[in-house]
This record gives sequence, structure tokens and C-alpha cells, in this order.
Amino acid sequence: MYDFLIIVNDQNGTKLEEKHDITILAPENLPVDLRFDFGIDVVDAKFKPIKTLYSLQAIFDTQLYKSEEAIKEKEFLAPIVSLAGTKGDGKMLLFNH
Repeated sequence: MYDFLIIVNDQNGTKLEEKHDITILAPENLPVDLRFDFGIDVVDAKFKPIKTLYSLQAIFDTQLYKSEEAIKEKEFLAPIVSLAGTKGDGKMLLFNH
């Protein structure tokens, strides 16, 4: 458990301080069994998928697909994420490792 203190000083000399409690958990102590799918599709102007550029499916069986095609100029890209395995109140926890 840590105290997170944010201090902002503006150009006029006004100071704003906010204190928040944060808890940092090690990945092995996270209260979730998080699994996710992630992908990037090329879509048309109505967001209808045209082709998949990248897909990592890890919710049920881990499968990876990566297109050999380069991204073309002016293509619309849409990231797609699905989460599973949240527990408790379903809060999403993010961490970087």
C-alpha cells in the first residue's frame, strides 16, 4: 500500500495537491486469472472487418496469427480486445512486465 501524491503548480502560482492510496500487487498475487484475446483488423468506413492483420487468441486455446502483408496507407485499423477470467467485482487490473 502506497500514498500517491499529485502536486500541480500552474503559471499563476496556484497549487493543487491530491493524495490517493494505491496498492501495487506482484503479478503472482493478482486476484484474477486473466485471459485475453487481442487483434488488429483492417476495417471499412463502417467498421466492417476486411482482413485480420494480427490475432492472439488466448482465452480458450492459445493461437497466434500475424499477416505478412504490410499496412497500407489510409487503411482503417481497429484493435479488438476480449477479457475473461476476472474475479470478484470484475475490476480490470493493468500491469506492465
